[in-house]
Amino acid sequence: MSRVILASGGSFQGIITNTSILPSEAIIYVDVRKEVQKTITLNHNPATPLILGDGQTVPTLIKEVASFPHTQEIMTWFENLPAINLEQGMGMWPILGRIAIEMTITGTGNSTETLSHFAVTKIFDPIFQKAQGVLPTIELLSCNSLSGGVSGGVGHILLKETLNAINARVKAAITSHALRIGGVTYNGLGDNVWPNAGMRLCETLTYILTPDRLDQELRTLTLVEIPVVGRNKELRDQLTTQFMQALFCTKVQNDLSIGLPNISKRLDAIKTITVNFWNGISPRIASANNYVNETRYLINSVQPDPYVCEEIRVDIVKQGSALNVPGIQKIINDQRRAPNIAELEGNLVYPAVIFVITNQKDATRLTEHELNKPARTPDTISEFQLKASKYSGLAQRLKAEHDKINTEYIAATTKINETLSKIGKVINETDSETDSTSPTNAKKQSWWSKIFGSNEQEKQKSQNRSNLLPQCLTQAEEYYRLKAYVEVLESGLRTIQGQLDLYQERLRRLEKNLQIIIGGNDTRASAYVDFKTFGELFGQLIPLSEAGQTDTMAIVLDNSVKNVTPVGLAIIAGLEPEETDPIAIVNALLNSTPAYVGPDWGGKEDTKNPIIRFLVFPPMGDELALEIKAAMVKLDEHCHFATSDCNAGGLNVVELTFYQPEWITDIVTPLYWKGLKDAMGKPYLYCLPDIDTAPMVDELKAIYEKEFKPTIISTGVTTETTIETKKEFTT
Repeated sequence: MSRVILASGGSFQGIITNTSILPSEAIIYVDVRKEVQKTITLNHNPATPLILGDGQTVPTLIKEVASFPHTQEIMTWFENLPAINLEQGMGMWPILGRIAIEMTITGTGNSTETLSHFAVTKIFDPIFQKAQGVLPTIELLSCNSLSGGVSGGVGHILLKETLNAINARVKAAITSHALRIGGVTYNGLGDNVWPNAGMRLCETLTYILTPDRLDQELRTLTLVEIPVVGRNKELRDQLTTQFMQALFCTKVQNDLSIGLPNISKRLDAIKTITVNFWNGISPRIASANNYVNETRYLINSVQPDPYVCEEIRVDIVKQGSALNVPGIQKIINDQRRAPNIAELEGNLVYPAVIFVITNQKDATRLTEHELNKPARTPDTISEFQLKASKYSGLAQRLKAEHDKINTEYIAATTKINETLSKIGKVINETDSETDSTSPTNAKKQSWWSKIFGSNEQEKQKSQNRSNLLPQCLTQAEEYYRLKAYVEVLESGLRTIQGQLDLYQERLRRLEKNLQIIIGGNDTRASAYVDFKTFGELFGQLIPLSEAGQTDTMAIVLDNSVKNVTPVGLAIIAGLEPEETDPIAIVNALLNSTPAYVGPDWGGKEDTKNPIIRFLVFPPMGDELALEIKAAMVKLDEHCHFATSDCNAGGLNVVELTFYQPEWITDIVTPLYWKGLKDAMGKPYLYCLPDIDTAPMVDELKAIYEKEFKPTIISTGVTTETTIETKKEFTT
């Protein structure tokens, strides 16, 4: 079966970011720009976005579809409201979502393609190609909330256009499954929650129950209320994702296909679910803490490879003339002082090259070696360890060579300075003697001749001093040779150490980003689960860390846990870590109040017996699974045991209780009736559904309480007829 997910609005973002929860051949995500950009973060994310209202304001959006019914009333209404930023949301007004999707149907405004073309190219074509042209069965899973502006205006239209696109091309058996989160979930989040929920529930029931459908199409509806958590969207999204992870695990789906009754009555295609959650463990927190420790170990465990090279050789080639002798003479003659070391150098150049000798036959120039190239991020831990060990070994050998040559260089520096000091003394002595005899003559004679001249009275003294300059020149050549040697070693050491530091810095950055993900959460969580090895995730985490994509790193970490441990199950069940007996764990789950209790559908207590009930556990090892299952059979044989297929939504135990509605009042509870009544005051703002099926209209009319005197419109006709309440839908 080829599965297509159609998600509109922000309620199901968890299954978009964590695609392992609900594998599919195509995912379509419809929302405003900000939500799409926030949700589709991975380059390999298979979801195809459809952005609504892009580049539009509310007035321009409405003007683009001037032929839309009640355009003037809609425009007048929004003129009196605070401005709505369509890049951030639709303000819980489904009419704005409906107009935005209408623009894609007609190809007006900023739409680059029509919705029908989008349905063909982005939905049908990909699944047709993946199925290699054979599509016997297709599952369309439409995921919406009933209370949102985007989901309320878009969900039904998107599903209808997708059905049309598929049906026009293949005659496959289509299961059209609508999954709706109810208004109780969002209670208190705005005045539009219940009018939206009432109108959308009416629209959804019409779609599910109408006989006007394809011959090969089966329509089903699942309704659920997620626990009410107020404005804590992060927690609500987390619970919704865990619900989806539990509902669509293999065991639950298999048991449902066997355990549910065949569809024989009109309401048999509809199921309501009550869902409860315990205190889950965040897989990203647990794994991040574990990998922080792994990262620290990796940083500190790098050992230099002593065999990375047999020796370090530096080749020095003398180029140019020897030393700047004329310049030295000029300094002595004109400035009456000895030159310093820097002034000894003229055109003397000593190019130096380091050779890393890995064996007797192989000598590789460091400047041409791969080590002098930008360091590529290692893909594996073993590659990192190999290169880090290599760099560390080379750095160690270079430093040892540098320390040895630097000692010689310091000695040569001392020698040349001593010789230059002696030259200075000679100059001072000669200058003093000359000045005491004939100052005028001292000015006329060159200083070089004073030191090395042929004056009879100074002949012997000058001869002795004449040896100083050649000695100075010899020492200068050795000094500059050693200086070149030391400098090239220092340069090579900086190159190697820079590469090593870069690798180490990448690990430290990874550790820092993992700490950001952990935040202030309980770091003991690493004892609650079994992880994938650090090596399995290293190649994914390092580049994401380099790019600073901690949100995407968190998604990778969500999928890093393999199994929950007995200690983890005890924590989820509210027990102490040492209370790991399977009977104790199951007993605590069956007899304690869950951390988050979900309301029955529509906020009305369901007193009927459930048709099937599950406790869905996180993935666990085979031995532990057998023990937990045996404990459940012993304590409650009617409750089904299941484990989720993945951990991406979180590690938790989720209770799913399925009910079969018998009466329309099991579905359209008083809260929904009241919401529908409120919506009918201004039906054009809440997207009055296109109900064109007389039996459906009559049945809905018959359920309204007399005092509501509901107005149900069929193709624009208003009816005020009061009909006696009729609870049961006809078979």
